[in-house]
Amino acid sequence: VRNGHEDRLLKILSEIEELSSRRKAAQQRVDDLESEWESSQVALRGDLRQLEENRTGVLRRRDEQKGRVAPRPLGLYEDLRPRKGGVAVSPIRAGACSSCRVALPGAVRSRTLDKDAVVQCPNCERILTPG
Repeated sequence: VRNGHEDRLLKILSEIEELSSRRKAAQQRVDDLESEWESSQVALRGDLRQLEENRTGVLRRRDEQKGRVAPRPLGLYEDLRPRKGGVAVSPIRAGACSSCRVALPGAVRSRTLDKDAVVQCPNCERILTPG
């Protein structure tokens, strides 16, 4: 009986050692992943800071350019931009609006050559520019 208990005890101790070793390996993996995560967070915060600085500069330049555009086209642009997924202006490519790909009549295409004209696509309503 004693020998059976000793064998069972040795088996349990062996299992404890195995589980302890696996727990240590798992803990090391968790520690490694936490370290990687912390490093990536530092990098991401730096990227975010850079993007915010870039955005601020772009918005400042955009505001400076607003003063150079007549109120009517600017108002139209500001109205269209949010409604058209941020894309209010579309160049003409191969005789068609590059946003909706609808072929444009010659009169519409030629009106875009007048720098004072604000011409909209008859289909998607975006402001057209000559390609």
